[in-house]
Amino acid sequence: MYLLFEHQSEVDRLMAFRLLSYLVRIWERWLSVEANHGATTLPVIVPLVLYHGERPWSAPVELRELVDLGDVEALGVEPFLPRLRFLLADLGALEEEALRGRRELTAMARLAQALLRALRREQAVELLSRWVADVRALEQEAGGLSDLGTLVYYVWAVRSRDERSAVEAFMQDHLGKEAGQQVRTILDSYRAEGWEKGREEGLDLGRLEGARRAVIAVLESRELPVSRQVRARLAACADEAQLARWLRRAVKVATAAEIFAP
Repeated sequence: MYLLFEHQSEVDRLMAFRLLSYLVRIWERWLSVEANHGATTLPVIVPLVLYHGERPWSAPVELRELVDLGDVEALGVEPFLPRLRFLLADLGALEEEALRGRRELTAMARLAQALLRALRREQAVELLSRWVADVRALEQEAGGLSDLGTLVYYVWAVRSRDERSAVEAFMQDHLGKEAGQQVRTILDSYRAEGWEKGREEGLDLGRLEGARRAVIAVLESRELPVSRQVRARLAACADEAQLARWLRRAVKVATAAEIFAP
């Protein structure tokens, strides 16, 4: 069994159709593998949408709701239409206290969901200050410090440089000395990858490079081939807002080149 995980920050009315196209491509790729040649059945794929937008999710979760039967409904054709229903996790509909009470989740899972649901509308340090207990619990978990570094990396991707520094200081203040140093080492490695580099004129090259990598990562995670031409155009773009628009398109397009559509 496979889990098709789709990350959404905006409501997409055609989400069910998009997921159907993803399923077909995944099955086609599965059938193309030599070990599966001659297969007469397909593996189970469960589609899940993780939504953390500001508005409540309002789009259909079933494909049949998108099909306009119109005058042919009386002909009884509905049973012959393709069927698909996806799981929806609407983080915006989940109250913070309810999330805090989900003790079956790991500290990492609770923190990640808390950041996803509120980070774009709330200061990161104010948000994390309400989750100090989970930050400290994550410190004690196996691999927890690396997970903390990943969470802070996400903050860096969506917030300003000043706020990134505040979050780093928060981690230093609320973790033990050794743990704080390890997280700092992880963050330093991210800096080395380019997140804090910039030009004299103030252009943050690190963020640009991170944005380019994010576009490619999203396309590749959806198993869309990324050609040299697409990579070259991304590399040539020095407009962070444009890269952000291409990143939003990357989760929806059928081919990598379509992110550049007018």
